[in-house]
Amino acid sequence: MHPHPGVAYVPLDDAPGVPVLLARRDGPGHPALPKLAALAREIVARG
Repeated sequence: MHPHPGVAYVPLDDAPGVPVLLARRDGPGHPALPKLAALAREIVARG
């Protein structure tokens, strides 16, 4: 989360889950893209 003046982040422990999507364009991309996608999957899997 990125801090911003006047914004408070409050965890919603009893809220339902939401879909999380990572989009990218087709074709060759940045060489680090596979690592980014793997990291995103790992973080989402943690819940």
